[in-house]
Amino acid sequence: AALLADDFPCLEAEVLYACRCELAQRALDVLARRLPLALLDSRVARQVGARVVELMAAELGWDQLRRDEELRLLEMRLSAGL
Repeated sequence: AALLADDFPCLEAEVLYACRCELAQRALDVLARRLPLALLDSRVARQVGARVVELMAAELGWDQLRRDEELRLLEMRLSAGL
């Protein structure tokens, strides 16, 4: 299984699980509540944010506008300290 971040035991599959089984709808929700990378290391959360959005977009059928909005919201919240 593919790791989401090298220094943390978070799997890409956990993002899909959060979407499929826990009804996650936001990248920030996955990174702050489901995994909680954003709480442990906001720098790493920033690094994997685009991959989380990519995985969620494929799973949930997001268009480019939604992807951009998710990345913008994620950056805004991480910069503000959640």
